Order: sequence, then C-alpha cells, then structure tokens
Amino acid sequence: MKETAEAATTNLAKPGSLLFTEDLTAVISLSDFVLDAAKEEDDVRVVARKHHPLLHELAYCYIVDRFLIFISCVLTRVFSCKPETLRSNEKVDIAFVLQHQSMDDLLASLVERKVLDLSFKGLSGVAQYFEDRLGVPLAETEDQLRTAILATEIRNLIVHNRGTVNRLFQSRVPFFPRSEEHTSGTPVTL
Repeated sequence: MKETAEAATTNLAKPGSLLFTEDLTAVISLSDFVLDAAKEEDDVRVVARKHHPLLHELAYCYIVDRFLIFISCVLTRVFSCKPETLRSNEKVDIAFVLQHQSMDDLLASLVERKVLDLSFKGLSGVAQYFEDRLGVPLAETEDQLRTAILATEIRNLIVHNRGTVNRLFQSRVPFFPRSEEHTSGTPVTL
C-alpha cells in the first residue's frame, strides 16, 4: 500500500501485468477463432468478409473495454494508495463494516464498491469525479473526452442493447448527431 499512485499506474501495462496478460490471451483466442473458421472455409478472406461486422464489433468493444479496465485500475490504485480520496458523506452500514476481519480488508471492499459505483455512472460521471474529487482531468481536451464518452456509450449499446440506439444513449451523448439513421430503435453504425 505504500506504492505511490504514479508508480502504480506506470506498472499497469508492463509485460506480466494483468492488463497485458489478458490482452494477449484475448488476441490469441480471437486469432484462433478466425484461423479455425478459415480452415473450414479454406480461405481467410472469405471468413473475414463473412464475419466482418461481428469481428468489427468484437474488436471495437475489446478496445473500449481495455480503456475502461485501465480507468478502473487507476481508480483502484489511487483509492488504495490514498484512502483519504474515498472520504465522502456516503453512509456505510455497521453490518457491512463488521463483515471484515481487518482494516485492509474493509478498505479493499470500500475501494471495490466505489469503483463499481462510479462505473455505473458512465464515463461522464467518472470524468466528473476525476475533475471534482481528484483534481485531475480525465482528458486533455473536451473533444477527447467527448470521443471517449461516445466510444464507451456505443460499446454499451453493442453489449447491452444489440447495438440499437435507445433513450439512455441519447441522453448520455447529447452531442451525437441525431438524424433519421440514429433515432431510438435504429442500429448504431460504427
């Protein structure tokens, strides 16, 4: 726990770290899927054309997921290294506190709970938390932040709503161009 937040985030993407290992495993699995399908079809190009929309969505979601995991890891490290950043007016049940054997165990649960809570607020909520509570912007420019929010919300549509635009998406990305092809009930285009 004595590790600084800066050192912790620097170590996240090094070989052997959780992110690096999961990335490599997922890429190998996706490659194996395509190669196995190609053996059956006798041509990788045929498989790539046939499954292009699916592979495109998988790759898109995978890239956005890596970004979201990185943000979660950064928050976890910051909260773990600097527990005072968790201070708030939120109430914690005594029963919840008494479930833990030590302060370290309690802190780990509080960190997990806070990161999960922030993740349900969407990237704009996380960005607001970074700005307000940690004093650090999540992105250098407003355009970068909008792009990251849009990418995350499109990923959420693909994963949770079969890629179909809904009101939640429209409310979370009001800057997204609304046209006939992007109204509620229509598929989002990548």
